[in-house]
Amino acid sequence: MTVGSPHGAPRLTGGGSLRRHRRALGWTAAGLAAAVLLFALPVPYVRLAPGPMFNTIGDLDGTPLITISGTEVYPVTGELNMTTVSESGGPTGYLIVGDALLGWLNPDTAVVPRSQMYPADLTAQQVRARNRAAFSGSQSDAIAAALGYLTIDARPTVIVRSLQVGGPADGPLEPGDRVLAVDDRPTTTPADVVAAVRDRAIGDSVTVRVQRGDETIEEVLTTIAATPTRADGTVDPQARPVPIIGAAIGVAVDPPFDIDFEIDRVGGPSAGLMFTLGIVDKLTPGSLTGGLRIAGTGTISPDGSVGPVGGVRHKIAAARDRGAALFLVPRDNCEDATTVSPGAMRLIVVDSLAAAVAAIEEYRADTGSGSDPGSATDPHSGPASGGSPGTPLRCPPASA
Repeated sequence: MTVGSPHGAPRLTGGGSLRRHRRALGWTAAGLAAAVLLFALPVPYVRLAPGPMFNTIGDLDGTPLITISGTEVYPVTGELNMTTVSESGGPTGYLIVGDALLGWLNPDTAVVPRSQMYPADLTAQQVRARNRAAFSGSQSDAIAAALGYLTIDARPTVIVRSLQVGGPADGPLEPGDRVLAVDDRPTTTPADVVAAVRDRAIGDSVTVRVQRGDETIEEVLTTIAATPTRADGTVDPQARPVPIIGAAIGVAVDPPFDIDFEIDRVGGPSAGLMFTLGIVDKLTPGSLTGGLRIAGTGTISPDGSVGPVGGVRHKIAAARDRGAALFLVPRDNCEDATTVSPGAMRLIVVDSLAAAVAAIEEYRADTGSGSDPGSATDPHSGPASGGSPGTPLRCPPASA
């Protein structure tokens, strides 16, 4: 039986044809459902993409990202942006097939096997702890580098650099704590802390006195056993276990005034250079940026050396898309920077704080950009390497 129009219009055939039509629709729906499920499956990959920027001389949620008090602070203009990488997947989350495919199609995004970035047994808690410690360390090093550059005297102090996840100090102590004493023995160097702990037996209690902000805290910790490492960081299986509290100890400087950082939602050490430039700009007359939007990345050492970081091409893409005029690239990341188009943004290679300050002022002089040049320039710093806006970056030759 058929139902149709006597004038030859399209008609719907009943019986077996209708059943076949319904079966085809059923298979189509099932296929679509399977495709949706497939695209939602997690995969052992990590997607790296351009992340947000944070202006180190600006505000974050209404609060200055860097606050300096107890000394004269000068007005600032423009932006000195730290750049970030947005990560999906890995120990702190998961990546699905659909997002991985979109990432592979985007030239500013990378999708890499999880095993290339993280050991299989690394937990989300360990990743967060490691990133927090590195970020806190970058702030301490930024203060030391900025004060050294500006020749401001500062007293060295012993601090907690990082904590072993689940170790005795994890929780009672925090990265950035200033270690004042161990078992009432004053600690003026990291070696003092190590010696005081190792004077105890494994399983003994030690009392650690730290300063956290304006508060002095004493914590009683129980030592655990650890196998000493060689100078190259490898474990020495022949060495006898020693007592530890699960804290890496380092040196920072205690400035003669207060410097506080508001941001805590980012991890890793790569903001060190931009933190340092933000401090320098606020402590020197005039505007370092001349009102320009400047971005960059790089670790900072207390002596002002700039070190390499990960995700440079994603950070360059983030700054380019947000209209930055200039991007500061660590020297050892130069080759990475050549793999991404900067658009109209100039890329300049730097290897020190002095070179970074010089690069900003050279850019302003070359382009006639900004006004009211800052007085933070180091007259002894050499020229920074770079190219004209929109031209390929030329990497300097490796030093012997």
